Amino acid sequence: MQFKFWNRAADANTALLAEAVDIRSNIATIFGHTSWADHMLEVKMAKNLEAVNAFYDSVIPGLTEKAGSERAALQALFDKDQDGELQSWDWFYYANERRRANYGIDPNEVAKYFSLERVMDGMFEITGDVFGLEYSRVEDARAWHEDVALYEIRNKNESEPLAYFYADLFPREGKFGHAAAFPIEYGVREADGSYRKPIAAIVANFTKPTATQPSLLEHGEAVTLFHEFGHVLHFCLTTVDMLRFSGYDTEWDFVEAPSQIMEHWMWQPEVLQRFAAHHETGDVIPEDLVNRLVEARDLHVGMQTIRQVFLGKLDMMLHDGSDTTDLEAITREANKLTLLPFHEETHFLASFGHLMGGYDAGYYGYLWSKVYGDDMFSEFQRLGVTSPEVGKRYRDEVLAVGGSRDAIEHLRAFLQREPNSDAFLKNLGLDGS
Repeated sequence: MQFKFWNRAADANTALLAEAVDIRSNIATIFGHTSWADHMLEVKMAKNLEAVNAFYDSVIPGLTEKAGSERAALQALFDKDQDGELQSWDWFYYANERRRANYGIDPNEVAKYFSLERVMDGMFEITGDVFGLEYSRVEDARAWHEDVALYEIRNKNESEPLAYFYADLFPREGKFGHAAAFPIEYGVREADGSYRKPIAAIVANFTKPTATQPSLLEHGEAVTLFHEFGHVLHFCLTTVDMLRFSGYDTEWDFVEAPSQIMEHWMWQPEVLQRFAAHHETGDVIPEDLVNRLVEARDLHVGMQTIRQVFLGKLDMMLHDGSDTTDLEAITREANKLTLLPFHEETHFLASFGHLMGGYDAGYYGYLWSKVYGDDMFSEFQRLGVTSPEVGKRYRDEVLAVGGSRDAIEHLRAFLQREPNSDAFLKNLGLDGS
């Protein structure tokens, strides 16, 4: 399956990518930049290629060591079944086997604690408490499909809505196949002094409820819902006057941080026990189960994260001004980071959609923004994971101000100190503890 997936439209897409890389390089030269990476990074938090490379250099040694020990454990499982070397298409399977053996987690059993209705209610309750908000469903949604719900967002104890968002959460033929948040109407100051209310949409493809069973989410799907709702809040709680800087129109390598911070709540026992309950018995999710979910999540964090580094480095190797005439050689070199053999006779780059979807010289932003998402959540951990005081400061200094100032200034204002990578490294187990 991986062979077929990585070879989809390989000839056509490889040629198009090579052409795009050349065109980008020429554009960078016209603007006086040494590479497309430096051209693109000028308006991002990183500012230049050297900063991105320094970031990767700071984590690669520790991640490689951690991933190496994880890979050895997976190789031992592989050796019980067959001879040879663990391959890139094997490791997901054996990672799941190891996770199941070590922690006894059955995703289908876990899903019984996460009915969509309860997760939505819990998400509204928690963000309502932390950010001082209330939510109501609008009965006459007038949406594009009968499954789509419309909600209004208000400040607590106020009747006037701040914003609206649509929730399009179930699959149907022809629908966008992933989870994402989309802008519909940006918040902006009108000529008469009034403020245009933001309208967003959250789109996903969760299992649809039936007459006998509610929509049940795997824990990872519930995390995804919280993640995308982070984008919705970032968009909808803006107070910026100018459209260009409204909502989540911030630096591209910061935009994921306000959604990544939301994921943290989905791993806290004291948070989950407020809403996660078995849909048949009503029993609250056991703390032991949450702890095992966390341990299972971190079981292969080295290999998972080093793969993100591989993708980011591969992207940069295409756009750092180096010779790009041999795309396969570049892919082979970057693949060494994964500690897994190169999949021969495949063309991974032809299926790496981010390179043609706006993340060129930008894929590093996923990990870069996670540093800041983890750092911001550490402030909640320090003062209370659902602290309204911290929530108000976060809302005022990060969510409300959009792109009206540099993101580094958001961080300094919220954290009341210089941001750092301590929480990020601790979460990866690279802090020496």
